[in-house]
Amino acid sequence: MATQSEVKKYIENQFEVEFDEDAAAIRFDLGQGRSQLVIVLVSEEFLVTSSPFAKTSSIDDSQALAKATSIAPIWKMDDYYATAKSRTLDGLDPEEITSQLALTCYTADALEKEFGLTDEF
Repeated sequence: MATQSEVKKYIENQFEVEFDEDAAAIRFDLGQGRSQLVIVLVSEEFLVTSSPFAKTSSIDDSQALAKATSIAPIWKMDDYYATAKSRTLDGLDPEEITSQLALTCYTADALEKEFGLTDEF
């Protein structure tokens, strides 16, 4: 799977969402009353996933960025911090799409819990 339309079609079918242009929002039910929002962007070259885990008013930059790793980078977007992941579409297969979504989702949820924040996203 390597084209933008194939990746979008797979995500739409697998997760029952619709894209607005090149972006979609997926809410995952994690059980025990917890859920996590994952934003997906599919460009002609990249799959980008991000999931907010804290408002900037809840923690500061040093706390958020201290949790960044090469596997789970953190970025600051407007009024919140989010986990983020990107990869090229070239040679991307369905399992890699699913694992990227899961990693983004579960990392953000774990960070919400670690910081003692409510399940806001």
